[in-house]
Amino acid sequence: MNWWCGAVVVHCVVPSPPPQQDSPRLAGVAVYLDFVRFGRFPILLWLGLQFLSPALLAVPRSATGPDALRQLARCPQVDLQIAFGVDSARGFVINDPERPAAEVLAARAALKVTEDNPAEWLRLGVWLPSMGDTNGASAALQKAIQQFRARIERNPADDESLAGLADALNQDGRVDEAERSLRGTVETQPSAWRSRLALAQLLDVRWMSAGKSDGKTAARKATQAEKPMQQEEASRLVERAVALVPEEPRVYRVRGLHRFFLAQDSAGLTTAPETTDAASRAARSANDDYWKSATLWHTNVLSWGVAAFTELVVCAGPKAADGVELSSLPAESQQRLIGALRVLETLVSEDAPARSAVALEMRGMLQFLTGSRAAAAVTLNRAVRLDPGRFQAWEVLLALYIRGEDRSGLMETCEARVRARPNARNHLLLAKALERSGKYSEALEAAQTGTARFPENLWLQVATVCLSLRTSTDSASLEAIPALLKDITARLDKLPKNAEWGAIIQHFVPTLCLYHALAGNAEEARRVLKEWVKSNPEDLWAREILDAVGV
Repeated sequence: MNWWCGAVVVHCVVPSPPPQQDSPRLAGVAVYLDFVRFGRFPILLWLGLQFLSPALLAVPRSATGPDALRQLARCPQVDLQIAFGVDSARGFVINDPERPAAEVLAARAALKVTEDNPAEWLRLGVWLPSMGDTNGASAALQKAIQQFRARIERNPADDESLAGLADALNQDGRVDEAERSLRGTVETQPSAWRSRLALAQLLDVRWMSAGKSDGKTAARKATQAEKPMQQEEASRLVERAVALVPEEPRVYRVRGLHRFFLAQDSAGLTTAPETTDAASRAARSANDDYWKSATLWHTNVLSWGVAAFTELVVCAGPKAADGVELSSLPAESQQRLIGALRVLETLVSEDAPARSAVALEMRGMLQFLTGSRAAAAVTLNRAVRLDPGRFQAWEVLLALYIRGEDRSGLMETCEARVRARPNARNHLLLAKALERSGKYSEALEAAQTGTARFPENLWLQVATVCLSLRTSTDSASLEAIPALLKDITARLDKLPKNAEWGAIIQHFVPTLCLYHALAGNAEEARRVLKEWVKSNPEDLWAREILDAVGV
């Protein structure tokens, strides 16, 4: 069951500069906490880390002719979305497209053993919507609710089932019923610490979103007026849970999250020094709770990850914009982080390969964030060898190799990733890596192989066109491109006009103009490019192409 999630997101865009100007871009880092049991809220701080500058195209603005145009052809950008999220089931998580399917598969496997397993029905209900199966999710949640209630009837003091029932009701959209259930438990079950934590979390979500979705001023004021009472009640609930089970690590983790919510709220009220100090103290208290949880649950990888990443968030602050070196942190923070790194290494063993891979992935990410780049690469490679499914480890490895301009390491990692996970995105990453090294023919082969395996993927088709243009020698070598362009255009016409459609169009239109110019139709290319640049004045790539065509 997911209690909370802490995440660090690195959004890196891999551009395609020519060999003489091979400088990558890692565009931003967000550090935030996400509360996932009763809702999602980014809560801490946003750090925009600009590691490296964007690369500009090397073709002079005055250069024209076919050679200049061919040098401007480039693959679409590929985003490396590195999210260090933590949950109790899988360790670190990300916007991994394979995660919903993996969670559903695991839940169904458990239910094959026995269908009387409400926690697994709940897991199905949580993850099936991500796969587009809302009807299946609803049916699974009803099963979970039914089975939780059956267990409670047999044992009214079953605190775990009482909290699970409220979670299932909430996931099913029955928030008020979930709250009533939890309040009934808290009133009648003095020792129900799980239900107290669940009710506190529900209240935290409510006061954090107070009035945000209601357009009526009076309603917003009313909900805002209730916020202090909800905050106070949530505090009482978590403190009571701590008093009930002082050696239970989960109560400290939940109290830490509650304190971070309060810290964020205090920081947002005013910039007065006393308020800022109060928010800082609350954040530090929250962090202390996480370390307490890790100490109590020594073998739990999650606990150490939560504590270590929160330590970085609390003490690094704006300094992270320049990169967080371990030696620049306070002595106590250094000791804590070094201790966490050591513990994570001790949790690696041959007897527990799955846990070991998560521990190594977490350790490598901590090394990455604290400046130990070479050590991070070694650790993360160990992680993916143990478990090729560790998505975040692969992403950070690519970012490390891009940042260090290690083209050999980048290509080897992309090739290994295609072997481990032969999906469309990984084929595109391999094509991009080969392009970065100036191996345009090999990059074209990689894109064509990906297109053959995943013909539905438009990005691979666009990449195939771009690399065909880049490797062309004359008009005869462009003969296969019109059919590809026609197919892409027809499919774009049928797609919904959403963000992905817009991103593809953004790259496809200049590419189409490049083809027309190389095929001898410079006038048409010039006309379309002028209109495009007029509508998209910040598209520097299109401007370069227009200059190469000749204004």
